[in-house]
Amino acid sequence: MGGINHYQYAPNPVNWVDPFGLLCKDGQARVKAALDANPELSDDLKNQIKRVAKRKQSGCTADEMIEQIAALSAATGGLDLFLAKLSKQFIDDYKAEFPNTTLSDKDLLERYQAGKEYKEATRSLYNPNSKSKPEIDIPAKLDGPVRDVIISRSKELKRLQKLRVKAQKNKEAINENDIDAKERVNQLMVNLSEAIGEESTRLVMAQEHPEFKEIPSQLPGKGKQGQFDLIYYKEDKNTGKIITVEAKGGASTKGSRKTMFNKQAEQGSPEYRDSITLNMEEKIEKAQQDPRYDSNSDEFDPKFKKQVEDLEETLEKLIDADDDKLISTKLVSQRLNDDGSLKLEAGETLKVKAELSSFKNDKWVPDE
Repeated sequence: MGGINHYQYAPNPVNWVDPFGLLCKDGQARVKAALDANPELSDDLKNQIKRVAKRKQSGCTADEMIEQIAALSAATGGLDLFLAKLSKQFIDDYKAEFPNTTLSDKDLLERYQAGKEYKEATRSLYNPNSKSKPEIDIPAKLDGPVRDVIISRSKELKRLQKLRVKAQKNKEAINENDIDAKERVNQLMVNLSEAIGEESTRLVMAQEHPEFKEIPSQLPGKGKQGQFDLIYYKEDKNTGKIITVEAKGGASTKGSRKTMFNKQAEQGSPEYRDSITLNMEEKIEKAQQDPRYDSNSDEFDPKFKKQVEDLEETLEKLIDADDDKLISTKLVSQRLNDDGSLKLEAGETLKVKAELSSFKNDKWVPDE
């Protein structure tokens, strides 16, 4: 309770709430009313906050959430409409400069949202902030030991390495003025590096955590942003245990993500994990409205429906494990040579860096 009398009775035992317990119905109603009173906030942000208000282990009282809503509203008044106009102008200007571009409006919108700008000197899109990472507000306190894990190359790794080396050679042969071709091969190299990181991670997990099994984590659509690279699950007497895995291939390093309260959380932190989990909830809800999910629709796709249903099960396991503090984060990194080939130790073996930590009782400690 605080104050000088630690044994005083709660001023309002009906509406007061444990900040780390369930937000009461009255508190949820007050949060909803605050959201409805702020039309400046986007629907996506409102839905995220509503989900948090309903969640177990929300970590906020109703008053704290309402205070955050007021701050967000003051900072983003009318911003959505303004950003929509800017993005349309960006797309129109690019298509006027490159009328034969193979990039669709959706492709250009994604590049705009990623912070890309047009550079006249090179006649290409670039990210002015790419050389400087955003300042981290919430660092990942990974106290587990960083160690080298020796694994043997699989057939899949050899296949991916061959494709990655080929992509590197193709990039060097591209004409500097062929912007679309450069973007395509750069994206291919990123995708292959990510695939190499994930395959290396699977080998590490099979070696170090054979009792954990990979469960579905790929969200509908293209790209890997806004989701965990891999998720592993282990059955337990009382509840399941989860390891969320961030796989790094090539020269990639730990990223970060804005939380809904505008804090930059580093990969591996509980806040980063919560942000990704909320994004999964949002994407699943959106997918359930897709005609491919509806068995009565002409566009019904049984594979799509199965993917979404599998993700629902993964999300349920993820939330249960997080609520019970039975969740860990593992970072696995597989480096590449300049030509795109794997860095070998001896013969067919690879040295992969791995780090595992858990979040228990508000402190990061090495996983048991």
